Amino acid sequence: MDVHIIYTGGTIGMVDSPHGLVPGADLEGWLDSLLKGTPLARSVSVTSLTPLIDSSNATPLSWQAIVDDLRPHAAANPQTAFVILHGTDTMAYT
Repeated sequence: MDVHIIYTGGTIGMVDSPHGLVPGADLEGWLDSLLKGTPLARSVSVTSLTPLIDSSNATPLSWQAIVDDLRPHAAANPQTAFVILHGTDTMAYT
């Protein structure tokens, strides 16, 4: 089974900055290094929204970006599982 992860920013990827916590963790790089050399490496894909968002700043355009990323992956392989990583403020919408 394939798994596609959409990383939007939010709580799970916050990093320190001079202005406090901001979205910006290198989730793709971290996951690549974690899965390298395992059978899962070929079955997991990741998209990071550009720009990453703080979930309190999410808008309908942000939600549409998530849908726009899901559609081609679902069309290419209807058996794909999806994981959407976002902050707690967008949970009700996704």
